[in-house]
Amino acid sequence: MISYTEQGLMNTAGIFGHSRQLKSLNSLIEKKMIPSSLLFTGASGIGKKTIAKRVIASLFCAESNSPCLDCSNCSRVYSGTFPDLIELEKDDKGKIPVGDRNKPEYGSVRWLIEKLNNSSVSGRYGVIIDGVDTISESGQNALLKTIEEPPMGTCIILIGESKSRVLHTILSRSLHLNFNPLSNDDVKEILKEQDKDGQYKELVMLISGGSVETAMKLMDETVLNSVIEYASWISAAVQSGGELSGDLPDLPKSLSNDFLLAVLMEFYLIMLSGKILSGNEIPKSLLIKDKTAVKKIIKILLAMRSGLDNNMNFKSMIKGLLYSCDQFDLSGFSKPDFTWIK
Repeated sequence: MISYTEQGLMNTAGIFGHSRQLKSLNSLIEKKMIPSSLLFTGASGIGKKTIAKRVIASLFCAESNSPCLDCSNCSRVYSGTFPDLIELEKDDKGKIPVGDRNKPEYGSVRWLIEKLNNSSVSGRYGVIIDGVDTISESGQNALLKTIEEPPMGTCIILIGESKSRVLHTILSRSLHLNFNPLSNDDVKEILKEQDKDGQYKELVMLISGGSVETAMKLMDETVLNSVIEYASWISAAVQSGGELSGDLPDLPKSLSNDFLLAVLMEFYLIMLSGKILSGNEIPKSLLIKDKTAVKKIIKILLAMRSGLDNNMNFKSMIKGLLYSCDQFDLSGFSKPDFTWIK
């Protein structure tokens, strides 16, 4: 258990949503019963890391309404320069590396373990591992001993999108809090605070999936136009019975296939619900009133998500699925057949 200062509950000013999770954390802090290891799971960009930093800041801030967010310690925690804050983040490959046992690279699991073996300046460490579910099984096993026996006063917050990719042994030694996507109103308010505006702001709010990170990307006109162009291409192909018009549009290099699929899925699920059929949030060329056609597109996207997990070619996959969309059985979502991919 971690001992906290006597000032009371954690300062949650400026945090949107997650009232249940914040209530649980505040209850633990108030009772001085917060464990040394916590696991925050949920979709990317919904505020998990913001809350994790707030918890860590409360470890080192001695002011009232801790963390005060104004003192030197709070400022250094938020700027990433506090000496006893250690953060691990995903690398360019989207994973947290394990690191070499003899010479661990900076930002790796073994680098963290080695660093925690040294004395802290304040007498405790605050650790945030953002992407624990991307660490390999061997890396998670290497981390396990530190989670089981952390240095005195250390608080380790593990952040991931899914607990299914976290070892059971780590799960069993951590307090798990699952975070839900933000409401549309919360996303809208955050965009307003960030002074973000655009032609399709309402559409962005709807298709962000409750993720501020996704919404901020979509507020980039180039990104949103690329998504709209892709959706237009798919909509036209399905409505024509799989007849493809031209080649697939190119995506900005900053966008991943996973991001595109997630946003398109939200787009068509909302369209299926009828929320945007009569509005002005999207170009009229994208509107599909035939719900059967929308269901086919959703099935295509679900099949593609499964295919990408098997490292299949994105363009080949979507073209093949669109060609065969007329044969889709919409009574259920059976396992897709990818034998046609070369």
